[in-house]
Amino acid sequence: LVLVGLSSLFSGMAHANTPAARLGVLQSVVWTLGLAVVAWLNWWWPGILVLVGLSVLLGSATARGRF
Repeated sequence: LVLVGLSSLFSGMAHANTPAARLGVLQSVVWTLGLAVVAWLNWWWPGILVLVGLSVLLGSATARGRF
């Protein structure tokens, strides 16, 4: 999962043309790397809630300019 997340980060940032697209790439990388950390630490139940919280925070930061 770490390798998938890092390759997604580099290829996504190389092909993302707008700031919103870059933030979308960042959000998917946070999920992929977050799942890798959760699996590595075997921290499934509270760890998935932390990932959801990070996703909500990142989503609210990206939606600030849309409304």
